Amino acid sequence: MQQDLNIAFFCALIIAIAVTIIQLLIYYSCISKLIGRKTLHIIAISTCAYCIANFSDRYLLAMLFAFFFIALVFVVHKKWLQVSHRISYGIAFFPLAFALLLVCPLIPINDIVFAALCLAICDALAGIVGEHIGKTKIIFWSEGKTLVGFLTFFLASFILAIVFFQLYSYNGIVAGFSIAFIIALTELFSKQGSDNLSVPIVAAVTTLLVRSLSMYELLYLLFLNPFLVLACWLFIRRKWLTFSGAIAALWMAQLIFIAGGMHGFVIPIFFLICGSLVSKLNKHGKEKHGRNAIQVFANGLVGVACLLVFKLTAVPIFLFCSIVSFCISMTDTCSSEIGVYFKQPTRDVLTFKRVLPGLSGGISFAGTLGGLVGGILFTCFSYFIWPLKVHFLFVCILFGVLGMLLDSAIGSRWQVKFGKDNTGLMDHFIPGTIKMKGYYWCTNDVVNIFSNAVATFVFYVVYKFLSS
Repeated sequence: MQQDLNIAFFCALIIAIAVTIIQLLIYYSCISKLIGRKTLHIIAISTCAYCIANFSDRYLLAMLFAFFFIALVFVVHKKWLQVSHRISYGIAFFPLAFALLLVCPLIPINDIVFAALCLAICDALAGIVGEHIGKTKIIFWSEGKTLVGFLTFFLASFILAIVFFQLYSYNGIVAGFSIAFIIALTELFSKQGSDNLSVPIVAAVTTLLVRSLSMYELLYLLFLNPFLVLACWLFIRRKWLTFSGAIAALWMAQLIFIAGGMHGFVIPIFFLICGSLVSKLNKHGKEKHGRNAIQVFANGLVGVACLLVFKLTAVPIFLFCSIVSFCISMTDTCSSEIGVYFKQPTRDVLTFKRVLPGLSGGISFAGTLGGLVGGILFTCFSYFIWPLKVHFLFVCILFGVLGMLLDSAIGSRWQVKFGKDNTGLMDHFIPGTIKMKGYYWCTNDVVNIFSNAVATFVFYVVYKFLSS
């Protein structure tokens, strides 16, 4: 205990000294804010990696990181620490990521240390190189990223994985490539420093899973990637996905394969194809240019997360949760698009007042029936992929419909609506409209992922209760 406290005090002292010196250097214009921010990034997170590697009580260390997360949120909120021109809570996210990883006994300490070093070194190098050499920036979520920055992150994480885990065999090099590719794709999607949370978590989980794959599985994934890239290009051409949506789908495909193999892979592909085809029923709909990255995440992130937990734990209920989650997305997508296509009388799910077809919170007979049919098709397809029991099919369809209705209820109650008066509400802002109800942060994508997560969690609780 005393040795652990000494390590924690020593690391905290190093970070405090680094913060003080860098703040002074920025204040007196000795270094730019970018260099100062990235230097502090490297020192602080590398010090955390040292602490994780040498601390004996991982749960005590998790509590310390949780405390620093809360403290940093407070410090940033008070603007006491600002090495950038804008307020960002990203500096508080990395201790939260380490706390979450440490409380999970399935993740080895060595993999968490690698994840910390990857965030410290690779992310900083990508930021510096991308800012000074990269020319064209692409917005994948909120922040601009460059091709040069992506390649820098990929190469740095590839070299780090090879050296850190001593992957000097042919099998190891292929594993290192897969690890680096997934982590580099993860870093592309960032909003206000959120990659400080996503990169370490994905890096630790990916490292553990990829290194557990056989040589055959690694080669399969390696040779599958060119076909995935080609498929993404075709999806962009067909306007099923935007460019950011295609990259998000490619990222999710990597995680799905390492978690479920080809069995897990074909189910989300079935949803993507069917959902994209159904969305084309309405050529002037909100997804006429294809699903963007946020829409891809909103429909698939919960299912992918459940599949990863299934791979880590080998507990079947998490596989069932993943299938239910994708069934909910399928049901909701079919319901929305078919309801708009037939333009039948639509009523608010909570107030039963007439609303325009397609407005979030509205339901119609055609839309509800279309959602039910979509859920049935998806569940039957899943039955031929995974060894599922017949009674699970009915449960899956039931929760698909319940998730669809929950999505409508949340959309009616809290989703932001715009318009000029209460008779002409719409989900999206256009010039000349004002917010009429709901919350600005509660968009359709937020409603989708929240309702999906809640319905999937309810399924988990009910299944556990009935199984006990």
